[in-house]
Amino acid sequence: NVDYNTKLKVNSATRSDSGIYTVFAENANGEDSADVKVTVIDKPAPPNGPLKVDEINSESCTLHWNPPDDDGGQPIDNYVVEKLDEATGRWIPAGQTDGPVTALKVKGLTPGHKYKFRVRAKNRQGTSEPLTTTQAIIAKNPFDEPTKPGTPTIKDFDKEFVDLEWTRPEADGGSPITGYVVEKRDKFSPDWEKCAEISDDITNAHVPDLIEGLKYEFRVRAVNKAGPGLPSDATETHVARSKNTPPKIDRNFMSDIKIKAGNVFEFDVPVTGEPLPSKDWTHEGNMIINTDRVKISNFDDRTKIRILDAKRSDTGVYTLTARNINGTDRHTVKVTILDAPSVPEGPISN
Repeated sequence: NVDYNTKLKVNSATRSDSGIYTVFAENANGEDSADVKVTVIDKPAPPNGPLKVDEINSESCTLHWNPPDDDGGQPIDNYVVEKLDEATGRWIPAGQTDGPVTALKVKGLTPGHKYKFRVRAKNRQGTSEPLTTTQAIIAKNPFDEPTKPGTPTIKDFDKEFVDLEWTRPEADGGSPITGYVVEKRDKFSPDWEKCAEISDDITNAHVPDLIEGLKYEFRVRAVNKAGPGLPSDATETHVARSKNTPPKIDRNFMSDIKIKAGNVFEFDVPVTGEPLPSKDWTHEGNMIINTDRVKISNFDDRTKIRILDAKRSDTGVYTLTARNINGTDRHTVKVTILDAPSVPEGPISN
């Protein structure tokens, strides 16, 4: 203090030095006083807890906290959030609020990983110390994907499409089924590709844009909030073909032959047609049936006849006949069995 003047100096001021300061002056003629308000500004105190985490799923969660007790003498601009993936052990930015709101949805989590979070308050003077979660959370949906649906069946088809039908999964994973994804795979590709998507719990689908003559398999996945579930078992192989076509025997596989007695001969002949045609073999007009020596095998797309230990009696014309409601096809092949001649007949003439 000096005559007619007084001075108060506070070094290294802190937020606790804020407040009302009063100076008193007194002499023989009276007294006087004056107040002055001092505000020491600083970065905010840490936000108040608890730091709550809710709405947890496999890719995001929402954080909630309370404002700090001390805003540092200036308004809170926003809050800065960081996340720690326990797989890496590093804190990285997770986002910041738009203004002083005390909640934030954190996105970009890795499914199945454990996370901790911390939040700092920020004003014009800087950023506070953090408020940290007390324990880690797992980025996991509160429900699971659906189990696999039933194996699809083909209810209708033509050369460019199939109509599929299947049964619902046994379990929806705790969340309602919102749709299905249909996948296809052709014989030239080892990978499955999406070919249809159903946006409701409807267990049938139309699959267009098939290529005639290609072989396809189909399977289905059910979808809920957790995403697509396990795929169903695949359908049996389906050839993209017209629904109503007359039978057609591939004549390239039926050529006349000559073989020695005792050998084996066979014909393995592709046969097309829709509906699948019946396939019958005859020898010299007589129906051929399976025996120990003769075996006929019919498949959807071909027929096969195999004859063991060929005999001279097997010589003759073999006819394959294929039939369905749209028509009949027939083709013949000649088989000659070669053998030594039989003993000449007697008597011997002089």
